[in-house]
Amino acid sequence: KQVTLPVIQPSPNTPQSHLGLTVPTKQVTLPVTQPSPATPPNLYLSVSDKRLPLEHVKLPADVMINASDIYISVLTMPRNHPTRFATHLFTWMQTVNPSQVRIITEVSEDEMINGAKQMGYHVVPSGCHDTGDHNTLVMCCKSGRQFEEYYHARRAGEKYKWYCHADDDIYVNIVGLTKMLQSYNPKEKVYLGQWYWLEKYFFHTPRVIHLAPGLLSFPERKRDNFRYSSGNTYCISDPLMMELEKYLSGKNYVQSCKKALVSMDDVLVGVVIDGILGYDLIEPQNLRTELDSYLEFSANDLKQASTVALGHVIVPMAKFANNDKTRLLSYHCFIYPEVSWCAMG
Repeated sequence: KQVTLPVIQPSPNTPQSHLGLTVPTKQVTLPVTQPSPATPPNLYLSVSDKRLPLEHVKLPADVMINASDIYISVLTMPRNHPTRFATHLFTWMQTVNPSQVRIITEVSEDEMINGAKQMGYHVVPSGCHDTGDHNTLVMCCKSGRQFEEYYHARRAGEKYKWYCHADDDIYVNIVGLTKMLQSYNPKEKVYLGQWYWLEKYFFHTPRVIHLAPGLLSFPERKRDNFRYSSGNTYCISDPLMMELEKYLSGKNYVQSCKKALVSMDDVLVGVVIDGILGYDLIEPQNLRTELDSYLEFSANDLKQASTVALGHVIVPMAKFANNDKTRLLSYHCFIYPEVSWCAMG
């Protein structure tokens, strides 16, 4: 279902643009983000001696983008279903339309995955036999399945402006993400993420461009080196996604991993986009990953963040004491204090 909301016109003294948002002059159609009526009535998240219920969150009326423009792909595995994935299912996944989310995991009929299916989320079997040991080719297989699913959706007639990837240790702040993406043109070929360079955090050295001997295997390459985004989260515009298909869809991803000699699956995205195709990585300041480990941000920074990483954020007035080791329950309550179970913390 969809609802049509009138746009409140600004006063003559109000700037026409705010954080890259252009104020429209006509009505805006937004999707109704209520989950399916089949929401499991007896699904709870256990935190110490408390049982938190599922609770849908209504987005602010001034979010001016159609949420279905953003395709969100979540990568997880069975051993994380009752922990990391469950936390996401009860927090940020209650702020988005289930139809815009794809959950890539191994075949599993556990409580949380079955609950997600009943709520209308797309659960996609990876077929890659992930045992959790981060085997490079297995992870390349799963990443290929992620990209392949996007191309299936596009061929089925679904239209998106952005593809955003999130590991199961990332909280997606859909309001912050929406505002951030509106600062960029989705009709251009855009790669958004945070440059993965641990040298800064461990050795305090200048940034180092990654050398890629495997790039020499691609005669069409634009560069002999590359930058890549942290694999926790990144966003790619639809036109660039379509150009990536021959390298990153399904089995093509595995073959490209072997050819590029990469040590991690997420490195390949940077190899292809930055090295082979020659499109620069753009680093939005509020796209937070595990590289922001234990940095303390201001309250405004936290609210404006597009994403934050599990356990890597200090939240004012944290909830649930030491039982919220991920800090994501606290972060959810910080952004949406009206959620009823936040009072249990």
